[in-house]
Amino acid sequence: MSKLIEVRGTLECKIARLAAKSREDTHLEAMRQNISEMEENYEDLDYCVTKDMEFHGILREASGNRIFEVVLGPLSEILWEIRRGTTQLVGVGIGIGGHKQLLQAVEAKDPEQAEKAMHDHIYCGWLDVLKNEGQSPQKEDK
Repeated sequence: MSKLIEVRGTLECKIARLAAKSREDTHLEAMRQNISEMEENYEDLDYCVTKDMEFHGILREASGNRIFEVVLGPLSEILWEIRRGTTQLVGVGIGIGGHKQLLQAVEAKDPEQAEKAMHDHIYCGWLDVLKNEGQSPQKEDK
């Protein structure tokens, strides 16, 4: 599982960087709406996991590179299951917080901050995966 997270992290950081450069107002509005819907449906685990996946899809679209969807699309079912497990373990709040940081960086058109926000978001998710699997991180894994 950690190898999948490693690949996803690499790709998603690049996606966030590109999204900050090429996003349009429609992407920002879709991200805001997505976060709002997650907050309004905080107690509905499956709904929030689906919205989490949708948020990352909006970022992929905002990146302007359709190849990211081709690469990550086939992994969506596995990623949904992983996110469901970790969200069930730690709750929805951490994901929403990460999405808000991403939105702020993308809105500011700050590629470096967007990449950092995504790195932090994916790293928190990776730690949650390890917790869910009963493991602990090694220092060199970060």
